[in-house]
Amino acid sequence: MRSPARAAGAVTPHWAEAARQGATVTRLTDAGKQAFRNATRPVYDQWAALIGADLVRRAEAAVAAAR
Repeated sequence: MRSPARAAGAVTPHWAEAARQGATVTRLTDAGKQAFRNATRPVYDQWAALIGADLVRRAEAAVAAAR
């Protein structure tokens, strides 16, 4: 994650803070990430049809830039 969370004065990633508070954090392998992308692609396609492919591409680019 790009921006850190502060816990007891220390800087930690959001996922580490969530785990500290009891959440289950699953770190995907590259293959797992690709499977997730493949499974969620229809959602992107539905939004592209609804709001326009250009806006979806810009949103994807903003997410990629935040990594």
